[in-house]
Amino acid sequence: MGCKYACFQDWSVSMGKQKRPALSAEEAVITEAGLKHEKKYLQSLKDRGVGVFEVPQQGTAEERAELTKAAMRKGKEVVYQAALYSHPWIGFADFLIKCDEPSDLGDYSYYPLDTKLKKTATADHLIQLSLYAYLIAQVQGKMPSEARIITGDGAEKAVYTNIAHYYFLEAKNRLENFIAGHYFPSQPDPCKHCSDCAWKDGCDQIWESQDHLCRIANIRKTQIKKLKDNDINTVTELVELDDNYNIKKLSSRIFQKIKKQATLQKHKEKTGKSVTELLPLEGGRGFNRLPVPDSGDLFFDMEGDPLYSDGLEYLFGVYYRSDGEDFKAFWGHNHEEEKAAFERVMLFFGEHLQKFPNAHIYHYNHYEVTALKRLSSRYGVCEDEVDDFLRRGTLVDLYKVVREGI
Repeated sequence: MGCKYACFQDWSVSMGKQKRPALSAEEAVITEAGLKHEKKYLQSLKDRGVGVFEVPQQGTAEERAELTKAAMRKGKEVVYQAALYSHPWIGFADFLIKCDEPSDLGDYSYYPLDTKLKKTATADHLIQLSLYAYLIAQVQGKMPSEARIITGDGAEKAVYTNIAHYYFLEAKNRLENFIAGHYFPSQPDPCKHCSDCAWKDGCDQIWESQDHLCRIANIRKTQIKKLKDNDINTVTELVELDDNYNIKKLSSRIFQKIKKQATLQKHKEKTGKSVTELLPLEGGRGFNRLPVPDSGDLFFDMEGDPLYSDGLEYLFGVYYRSDGEDFKAFWGHNHEEEKAAFERVMLFFGEHLQKFPNAHIYHYNHYEVTALKRLSSRYGVCEDEVDDFLRRGTLVDLYKVVREGI
């Protein structure tokens, strides 16, 4: 499903051939939040008087799997930290929940339930739960008809196992063949999973040592392939090409753009000094996106906590020119305060723009616009004001200006 190189690294860890990289600070925070979410659900079961068998964390995976099987055969209501094993597969489900569907165990069976910080189920979640369902079936003689997820906002969502089962089997067979055939990649290739991959730092070191073309900012995989098809394999080789060099299936304009970016990066690498060059002006792009400056222009930034239950926009910051204070901060430490802060900042915008009707609100990238639309929809307030900002072009994205202009 994902990156073959990362898959190989994970397999090497499972075989004891290497250690997994230490968690980054961000990963550690997410892991802690995930464990807290899981423990909160566990406590809610106990508070309701549900009988929970907790599988000990000591012992081998096989020993823990035997304890899990024994608990299932005894008909425990809930099995926590269940170890599920069927060679060569092993999985650790957060919870197994007893239900009334008959199975080889008796007049009952189990389905898996996992706690997740995300608010919606993802494809990865479906595959993970499908693996658990497959392993549960090896014990109770039938597939669970469903699995469940407790999402980050506390909602319990059902996932029907037949939806992803056959895709899971295909993915399972692919992985087994990959391991059995030793089709291990000799080096990593950049992919969409890189940004949140545990192996990213190691891959970056490899690409840096190889002077890999992927290190050129904003280059696409298809463009890298076209360059390599023309025997251009490093950034240095690209930079040393004549400006009029012909690359098959790559337009001269795109080639010049990639080569110029590579040249600027190489200059920084050699001298330690950054160099910027302005791109040719185009209608409605780059610096042509900028409106006429106004003394009342506002510069707006937001900060959010994605790990807070259902997300939280905790800071709305606005910088502006004035005789007094130049920065306003609107804080929200919970959802009630978030709503109030949103309404206050929107009121400030409205009153300020009445005084400065030609002013604009500048932000960087789409986060602020997306968050304002989400908050107005969630709380049912300021919807007309947000819509008015969007229609009138009051909000100006400086990221687009920079990306298209430099």
